[in-house]
Amino acid sequence: MCFSDVVGFATPACRTVTVSVGQTTVVEGVFTAQGLLQVGVAPAGLPTTVFVDGEARDEYGYFAFMEPGERVVCWGDVPGHQAPACQTVTVTAGTSTTVTGEFTPSESPTPGPAPSLGDTGQLRVTTSPAVPARIVVDGVARADWGLTWAKTPVGSRQVCFTDVPGFATPPCQTVTVTLGETTVVEGVYVPLGLIRVAVAPAGLPVDVVIDGVGRNQFGAYLYLEAGSYEVCGTQAVGFVSPVCRTVTVSSGTQTDVTLTYSPP
Repeated sequence: MCFSDVVGFATPACRTVTVSVGQTTVVEGVFTAQGLLQVGVAPAGLPTTVFVDGEARDEYGYFAFMEPGERVVCWGDVPGHQAPACQTVTVTAGTSTTVTGEFTPSESPTPGPAPSLGDTGQLRVTTSPAVPARIVVDGVARADWGLTWAKTPVGSRQVCFTDVPGFATPPCQTVTVTLGETTVVEGVYVPLGLIRVAVAPAGLPVDVVIDGVGRNQFGAYLYLEAGSYEVCGTQAVGFVSPVCRTVTVSSGTQTDVTLTYSPP
């Protein structure tokens, strides 16, 4: 049993449970609140790579949710400027932490404390439509909403996207970053439709079955991909079950269905 992503929270791990005949198995997914880290650059617009805990995150600045705790923030070298020292900041759940790296003009700057990325190209990642998805590159969470021409080591890179409620999550993409060139990746989020299945009389302990898969008891309320679905209800003692219904779910809209049980 797994849980989808929710912006601003750490997704709980999948759980393996045992369901026994006649017994109730209870599972709780604990979503831990994250904190928002905003990293600025001064002067604004300098093409510096922001590093957090030794990992390259984004270019020109950084704005993303992170798990609470101490974080080490560094800024990559920029020609004609002296990079600032790294800073240690504390990210707190449910709050925003802001830190700014101040660059100073210099004709002969010395290498700053940020790690070297070696040979790089630029990686530009967007979502369509613009949604608060987290961009993950080679298993490392890079930034929320997108990547802004981030310097990335050359080679093959896997770009993935986190879940956004109400949308189908795009698949991961494998791309090649080439020296001195920009690689553009777009994650297309397709709007889902919302289906609400009610049971009448209310409170009957019947399972709602959609396309042969049991979804919930007493009713159902969930997002589905656009398309045609068969909605059925299991038997209830003392009632005649309704016939299955075929309904159409459309993107961005809600479809209401009522399964009406009648006395024999």
